[in-house]
Amino acid sequence: VTPLQYHSLRYQMRRKLEGLGVLDPMICDPNIEDISCSGLGNIFVEHKIFGGLKTSICFEEHSELDKFVIQLAEGIKHPVTFREPCVDATLPDGSRINIVYGVDVSKRGSNFTIRKFSETPISVIELIQFGALNYEMAAYLSMLLHEHMNVWVSGETASGKTTLMNALT
Repeated sequence: VTPLQYHSLRYQMRRKLEGLGVLDPMICDPNIEDISCSGLGNIFVEHKIFGGLKTSICFEEHSELDKFVIQLAEGIKHPVTFREPCVDATLPDGSRINIVYGVDVSKRGSNFTIRKFSETPISVIELIQFGALNYEMAAYLSMLLHEHMNVWVSGETASGKTTLMNALT
């Protein structure tokens, strides 16, 4: 084995055994916020700079996607089965993952979504600068928390619920 082949094999083995396989480069990219596969077809990512992108990683057969989803779930020590086809878990880096296994549960077949978080949480001031909150909203939430009142945050997927809660804490 040449040194180049050795390093290539070593990379492939580490990616498979320690990482998340073909998803590992995307997990390591700090500019990728979401990784999603909604059944057969390509994996999509949400990039901080380039927006939504379609990757070259593609699943063309349900059996291939099911096998990948099973390996992914076992790799994070939250296996999926026909009895427990849905998994919500946290990856070692703090990212959230949701896995749905099989065509019996999901019309398009097995699917998964990984929601990555930045190393530095967004502050309330940054949320105001982004236009997600105004100063009155932030002041009101601050007063509620100061008086030890409960704050409920709801919304659709990727609407910023966790970002807001992290900023408030």
